[in-house]
Amino acid sequence: MSADAAKATVTPSAQRVSQLKKVDHVTYACDHGMIERWAWFHIEVEGGTLINRIDDVRPDDPDSSMKIWCIDFGEFGVALIEGIDRAKKSQVTKFVEAHGDHSCQRDPGPSRRLRHPQADVRPGVRRR
Repeated sequence: MSADAAKATVTPSAQRVSQLKKVDHVTYACDHGMIERWAWFHIEVEGGTLINRIDDVRPDDPDSSMKIWCIDFGEFGVALIEGIDRAKKSQVTKFVEAHGDHSCQRDPGPSRRLRHPQADVRPGVRRR
């Protein structure tokens, strides 16, 4: 255990108030050519509805872009993204290379406060 981890104080769960109110969607980063397959899975197997499909969010960008498909489950949604590499690798492609196909890139949920969540987890982390 690191010295920073040993210094971190842990509040018993009975006294702690959850800062996460609700997760409204999850974003999955898909490997090249896989967004269609994952959309099929989330629609046909899990019962979602495709509500938005953008096959190139920045068609005029010579460097890179991405596809984004949004699948609705009522009170919850899934966003599928796939990198489009041109002169440079997209951020999505880099993420997939580091974490694998259908990796959870983002799970935003509204919280009760605006401070950076890592500041609560890692001692010494400060968000500007």
